[in-house]
Amino acid sequence: MFELLKALKTAYDSAGDDFVTLRAANTNGLWVEEQRQGVAMPYIVMHHVSTESEYTMGDSEIKESIMEFNIFSDSTGISELMDILEKFTDAFDDVTLSYENDSALLMERTGTGEIEKDLNYWMVTLEYRIIRESSISGGHIVEAHLYNLMMI
Repeated sequence: MFELLKALKTAYDSAGDDFVTLRAANTNGLWVEEQRQGVAMPYIVMHHVSTESEYTMGDSEIKESIMEFNIFSDSTGISELMDILEKFTDAFDDVTLSYENDSALLMERTGTGEIEKDLNYWMVTLEYRIIRESSISGGHIVEAHLYNLMMI
């Protein structure tokens, strides 16, 4: 799981246009499980929900992980939260990210929760299914993805 979290953080910190735009809107970072005490909003917290082995292809194991991302904003209006939400989905929806020695992971958004309003903040939760294979050669991630869709 550490490799998955590292890959997501590396993508978030990357120089890609969508990620630069996301970081400009989400000024206080991407955190694992909880933000550091005293960090001002806005920020995003990612949570690992589950990981299951799907099947094997040759000598590689395909895994499916579910991750949740909570976007928090203390803005007096909902516009900041919606702006970060749009930039986050632009950056992460249906993207293939590389990690760990020629491996890749494919992210698919499986849900967007309702926007919640608390006394002190706004929040929305996004859920992603992440398909990964630890050793990929050629276009196997696409084959694995298509195979996974056929299994549903």
